Amino acid sequence: MEHLEQAELHAVEIHRILRAGGKLLLTTPSPRSKPVLEFLAFRLGVIDAGEIRDHKHYFDEKELRAILARAGFAPREIRYRPFLFGLNQFIVATKT
Repeated sequence: MEHLEQAELHAVEIHRILRAGGKLLLTTPSPRSKPVLEFLAFRLGVIDAGEIRDHKHYFDEKELRAILARAGFAPREIRYRPFLFGLNQFIVATKT
């Protein structure tokens, strides 16, 4: 999601092509990871700077839930879990 210009349009298309009961599994860096990733890429050079430069947006939980709900996923079917000390997020959204 973080690499997409129009993440919401992609979420709509994913919802459209999923069968009922199908699941979207998604990981994306959280906003708090931005300075960490930029430090690792641009200062230390231990991760690909081009990959980090390509990030269009860092979504928080509220934004992700809203995008998926507007795409057609039922809010009660969206599961959210932070991991890596809150630097990353795992989302499972089920099409009903």
